[in-house]
Amino acid sequence: MNFQGVTVERDRPYLHFASKRHVFTSVTIGDCTPPRQVYELHNGGAVPVRYEVDTAALSQLQVDNFNHPVLCCLSPEGEVLPGKTATLEWIFSPLEAKMYHMDIPIHVQDGDSTLVRFEGCGSNSPTLGSTNPFNCSDTKAPAPCVQRLPFPGQV
Repeated sequence: MNFQGVTVERDRPYLHFASKRHVFTSVTIGDCTPPRQVYELHNGGAVPVRYEVDTAALSQLQVDNFNHPVLCCLSPEGEVLPGKTATLEWIFSPLEAKMYHMDIPIHVQDGDSTLVRFEGCGSNSPTLGSTNPFNCSDTKAPAPCVQRLPFPGQV
């Protein structure tokens, strides 16, 4: 076992990032209701900590993907009490069957900013005869998708 510790001044805000790389569960492209996914922030200090996710990076990602929100943080700011954990909720909604890499800064008020690499894989929809161990026969059919805006060059 290898234990690691951090010494923090009593009045200094401190968030512990378990990892600076987080991999989202793969999502099927075209899924109209992608799942909420989480990333946790733990306050290992003695004072409350205010955090803010840099949404400028998320906005640029959206612009780069035909104004589609590939990654959306549902809880981009908040406060974490001493010894407690905050859950950042995310929706990863890929447009293509590929691996996405997104470096997102998370700012701590009166403290350091941390760059976290979020990764997610867009996958093609399962085909008949696939070896998918899922059995969805007892779930209700998803709502039909509605395309919000045409893609450039689309008829």
